[in-house]
Amino acid sequence: MTDYKIKRGDSLWKIVKKELKIDNNAEISKKVREIAELNGLKNMNSIFVGQHLKLYKDQEKPAPTKTPDRSPCFVFNTIDSPVDMYCPNNVQFNGQKRLASSPFLKSRTESRMNQEAERASDNQEKIKIESSQQNQQVETQTVKLTTNNIHNLDITTDYKGKASEIDKHLGGVLKGQGEKFMQLQDKYGINAAFLAAIAINESRNGTSYSARKRNNVGGIRYAGSYRFRTYQNVSDCLEDMASMLKRNYINKGRKTIKAVGAKYCPIDDKSDKDQLNQYWPRNVGKYMKDIINNTASTA
Repeated sequence: MTDYKIKRGDSLWKIVKKELKIDNNAEISKKVREIAELNGLKNMNSIFVGQHLKLYKDQEKPAPTKTPDRSPCFVFNTIDSPVDMYCPNNVQFNGQKRLASSPFLKSRTESRMNQEAERASDNQEKIKIESSQQNQQVETQTVKLTTNNIHNLDITTDYKGKASEIDKHLGGVLKGQGEKFMQLQDKYGINAAFLAAIAINESRNGTSYSARKRNNVGGIRYAGSYRFRTYQNVSDCLEDMASMLKRNYINKGRKTIKAVGAKYCPIDDKSDKDQLNQYWPRNVGKYMKDIINNTASTA
């Protein structure tokens, strides 16, 4: 730039520093005096908007910057050396052209693309393996229930253990019924540990009089009566209990221990002379928790 048009807010000092890129204060002062002398300014501060100033003497004009002959994609070394970067268009270097579609560039490009594809495939496989390992950890993780959260558990969720693990908690006439509880879970969609917990609570774990004499391990009465029903075997009683829970409880939205207990064993039951029904949710929850956590035996 040899000629400059003054703009609002300009000063010779600002022009030299901004337009001529001079940062040294001494050099700026020197250049300001030169511009003032070159343009016949008696007062260096007496400039006005729109005024044109010469910044250099004719012999001091800066030499034009030569634009290097560069191709769109930078190529290292000489034309005879290997090309280190792939160019999507023709490569031009020192006036010569090297086609990107040449066998050399094509092979280099295909090789690099194959390497990137292999890396992407390896990364995807690694992600799959890590995801599988995480899923296995989640599946094998034992969820420990507490007295506080057992009562909020949805009793329609499946018990993830085995029949043999339920059997560890069963006594009296309930012994060996673990497989039956698992079958009822599959048939009616009710947690097997919950069904077992009810039976344990209602039959004093298979040792009550009704359990031994009537095969009634569910505390089930005849409709409209306080008399307990008699079954041919324990399996029939458990089948009747699960079917009744499905029809009259689960299908009507009662899906927690507390919700089931309010109807199954109500606190206003006139036959509950000792007022023990109020403990039904707590006791069933404890037995269910013990089975799921597999921490205690109720035998």
